[in-house]
Formats: sequence, structure tokens, C-alpha cells
Amino acid sequence: MSLDLRVSIAESTVSKLLSGIAIDRYVRVDTEELVHLVNAIGGLEVNIPKAMNYVDHTQNLNIHFEPGLQKLSGQHLEEYVRFRHDELGDIGRVQRQQEVIKALMQKLLQPQMITLLPKVLQVVQQNTDTDFSLEEMLATYRTMTTIPRSSMNLVMLPGRFSRPSEFSASYWIADSDAIPPILSRYFNVPTVAQTQDDSTQMKIAIVSPSDEAANSAIQRLKQQGFNNVYRCDHDPLLEPKTQVIAEHGNPEAAELVSKALNKGQIQVASVGDVTSDVTVFLGSDSF
Repeated sequence: MSLDLRVSIAESTVSKLLSGIAIDRYVRVDTEELVHLVNAIGGLEVNIPKAMNYVDHTQNLNIHFEPGLQKLSGQHLEEYVRFRHDELGDIGRVQRQQEVIKALMQKLLQPQMITLLPKVLQVVQQNTDTDFSLEEMLATYRTMTTIPRSSMNLVMLPGRFSRPSEFSASYWIADSDAIPPILSRYFNVPTVAQTQDDSTQMKIAIVSPSDEAANSAIQRLKQQGFNNVYRCDHDPLLEPKTQVIAEHGNPEAAELVSKALNKGQIQVASVGDVTSDVTVFLGSDSF
């Protein structure tokens, strides 16, 4: 199958899933191309939340990481984003990839990176499949430098893991009812007005290594009228400040929780409990 046909099928499939919105451009980056890009910018700092160990000689994987902030080379970052041998499997890998994409974007948009831009563009052109022209790449980069970092959102379609009775392999089944609000918010797709959910029934997951801090946050939120709050055994983000994550692309939900806690930096991402509406990663400002 030719590359053009594969791209056409992928664009058609994604467009159909997203209610027919047009796919204007595509970028295909495999892990080997990621290695070249990360090496071109001198490596990337990543907070590794836990010990990771996995060896698979057939896939040329020899993964060994200790937890903590580390500056990874392209090869080691490839190992990090390919790791999938924990309780979340592919979804955990998607979450790590989102974290890496965000960290990569933040580094590329630092002022000192402007001197490396010609080298980065050369690496991208030589190692990435895309229908972006060079002029479009430069225009996109210039536009991104003017956007507040807090406005750069990564959204994964809400859904659930497939059941063994449905498929022999594991799949993420998108929630069709949750897609229209996301399309309306981020792609200006008209949608039928929906009844506003009762904010007190939002699912709020609390992540913290401290029993005392977790219990205090749960109690405070319940006192504020949030009824569906629970502690989640998820890998921490290792951030000094509390992070309030809008898991389904809805920052208003995260803002309500942040206001109730009187703390928290708001992110739109899918890096916590993806079955929740909001995940709160308690930082050292809560201990």
C-alpha cells in the first residue's frame, strides 16, 4: 500500500470519527524520527514517575529507568515513550507521549532555540512525512510563539477500554456522546445544545503520595458539594505545584475544582485518570 493511500485512509477514518471535519494537514513521526529531533535540540528533560524495566530483544528494547527528573537523549526518550508494560498499557503510553509532546513544544518555543531552528527544520524535513510546506512550518512556528503556553491543549477522546468479549486485541472505544462538545469547543463545529451536567457529580480523581494531603483534598471538595471524589493510584506528575487536569478538554470543570481547592495550575490534557472528568495531582504546596 502506497504512502498516499495510507494517508488518505487515515484522514478519512479520523474525519469520519470527528463528525466529518476536514483534515487539512498531516504529520507522521515514528520513534526513529523522534530520536533525530530530540538529539538536534540537545536532549529533553522528563520527570520519570516510577522505575521502568523491560527487555524485548525482538523489538530492540532495553528499557531501564529510575524515577526522577532526567535529561534524556533521543534514544532514551524513544524507550520512554515506547514503554507500555504497566497497568494502563497503551493508554499509559499515550499519556507519556502527550507529556513528551508538551515538553518538546515548550523547549522548541524557548527564545534560545531560535538559533537551532534551521537545524530543527532540516531534521524535520529529512525525517518526517508531512504535507506541510516549509513556509507553513515557519508560519505555524511563528504563530505558536505568540500563544500562551497555557492555551496549548492536548485532548484525547473520552472513552473506555474494550472488553475481552468485544475484541481479541485491546482497543480504546471512543464515547460518541462526548465527541460533539469537544468538536464544538476546539473546531467550531455546530452541535445540538446539551443539558449542562451537574458539576457536583463530576468524577474527580485525587493523586498524591501523602495520605493526609489526599484525604484533606477529598474532604474539602466534598464540603464544597462535589460528591464523586476519590483517591486514584496513578503515577505522580512530580510537579512542585498542584496540577488540575481537565481530562476531557473542558477547562471550566478544572477551574471549578481549582477554585474549590484554592490552588492548582490548570492543564487541558489526558495524563491522569482518563475515566475521570478532572484529575488533581497534589504538589508539594499541598503537603
